[in-house]
Amino acid sequence: MRPEETEPFIKIAAASFIVSTPSGGDKIVAYVILVVEVGREYEVLRKLLEMDVVSEAHVVYGEFDVITKLEVGNLEELEEAVMNIRRIPGVIRSSTLISA
Repeated sequence: MRPEETEPFIKIAAASFIVSTPSGGDKIVAYVILVVEVGREYEVLRKLLEMDVVSEAHVVYGEFDVITKLEVGNLEELEEAVMNIRRIPGVIRSSTLISA
C-alpha cells in the first residue's frame, strides 16, 4: 500500500484518540518511552518533570529507561512536546504511544 493511500485513515484514527478528562476538557493522552545514555536517567527525568505537558515520569527497568505521560490539547502540541523531549541531552531514542 502506498503512503498516500493510508494518510486519510491515519488522520481519522488520530482524531479518535481524544479523551475526556475529569475537568471536562478534551485532552490527548500519550506515553513517551525513552532509551537514554547510561547514567543520565535521572537527569532526563528532572528535565521531563519541568515540562508543563508532562503529568508523570518514571525511571524504569528493562528495554526502556524512562516512561512519561503527556496530556496535550491537540496533535500539534503532541508533536512539539515529543520534539522537545527528543532534544533533551542524553535521550538516544523515543517511542510514542497515544492512548485509545
